[in-house]
Amino acid sequence: FVYMIFIEPPSHLTGPRRWEEFTEAMNVWCRVATGILGFLLMMAAAVRGAGVVSGERDRDTWVSLMSTPLTAWEMLRAKWLGSVLGLRRGYFMLLLVWALTLAVGAVEPPMILATMLYTAVYVSAFAWIGVWYSITSRTTLIATVWAIMTALFLAGGFWAFVGLCCGLPMNIMDVEPDVVEYAASLLAGCTP
Repeated sequence: FVYMIFIEPPSHLTGPRRWEEFTEAMNVWCRVATGILGFLLMMAAAVRGAGVVSGERDRDTWVSLMSTPLTAWEMLRAKWLGSVLGLRRGYFMLLLVWALTLAVGAVEPPMILATMLYTAVYVSAFAWIGVWYSITSRTTLIATVWAIMTALFLAGGFWAFVGLCCGLPMNIMDVEPDVVEYAASLLAGCTP
């Protein structure tokens, strides 16, 4: 963006219009990077969570872990916390994207705070999905496959199901476009 706007700008970009174009481009970059990094963090949390308990069973260390004075809840909470906090590099990259866009004024600080909250909630939930499958599956491979499939479905894969089961029939029946647009907006709000 810096090169295209400041070094080799098009002829129609002059003065303050350059800065506006730059902040607009940085805003788009921030949204795309946040979406991609957030998706990767959610998937990584689910995969990490899928191996926490089943991995202990695979290595035959679960029995010795159960003999400690910790309760089951304390162990699971620690395993979940490890799944969430083990993604520090991803969080750092996300914070770097947000800091850069905040520094140039491309996004508003309240929106970054809201995005931080949503990211924390989604990553935490996806880590619990992985932990759940880790508890209920016999092996780490099975837990990981189930966690990935569930995470992909919840992260937006349900759009294929909705499109085939609802969108296609509604299109065939010539339902009013307002109803389809309302349903799509509702589902878009449910997509991480």
